[in-house]
Amino acid sequence: MIPFASVENKTEHFEAMEEEQVVQYLAREEIPRGYLHLGIRGILDVVCQRTIVLIALLLIQSLSQFILELYEVLISHHVIIPMFLTMLVGAGGNAGNQSAVRCITGLTTREFRRRDFFLVLQKEVACGFIISSLLTLVGFARVYYFYGAQFYSTIAISLSLFFVMITSVLFGTTLPFLFQAVGINKEHAAPCIQVLMDITGVFITCFFCSLVIPPTEGGGNSVRT
Repeated sequence: MIPFASVENKTEHFEAMEEEQVVQYLAREEIPRGYLHLGIRGILDVVCQRTIVLIALLLIQSLSQFILELYEVLISHHVIIPMFLTMLVGAGGNAGNQSAVRCITGLTTREFRRRDFFLVLQKEVACGFIISSLLTLVGFARVYYFYGAQFYSTIAISLSLFFVMITSVLFGTTLPFLFQAVGINKEHAAPCIQVLMDITGVFITCFFCSLVIPPTEGGGNSVRT
């Protein structure tokens, strides 16, 4: 049984408790249940809040149009790039959301505090580096098996996958702490990660492909047989 703590002593009390005790303690705290009210005003409040966020994210996500236009010639000559673009940005979004969810959970349960940011970042980057390396090998094997004739394209996509995932881990770790610091609901970090990685992933992929793929390598969508 966790002893009662006054409002003034809650901070010290949390620091003395183990993670499991913190979760149990928070579960017994009085939590506002306004969301469960099904009145028209409650529904409209949720709709307005979510719509504003989704419109903002939609407009930001549309910026990828300018990146694709910038590399239009490259993409038109090497259709292997758009074939794996969704795989790359999807992997980045997944990796970033894993980091974001862990940080959001840690901040919510007070396992993490603001001063722990760099410790959390170090661990997430270390884990992200290992995971990114493993997925890069898998991605290379996947692309090479079907498009081995386009070797430089395979290398470019594999490098893109690695850097997309590393970048997503950085975003996924940073945004929850940043949002909490500036007073924004940290739960918005998860959808923001996906949008940021859609834009950043497209840019990273096009950038590395433009650097690595030589003009002499044939385009087309020929699959190795």
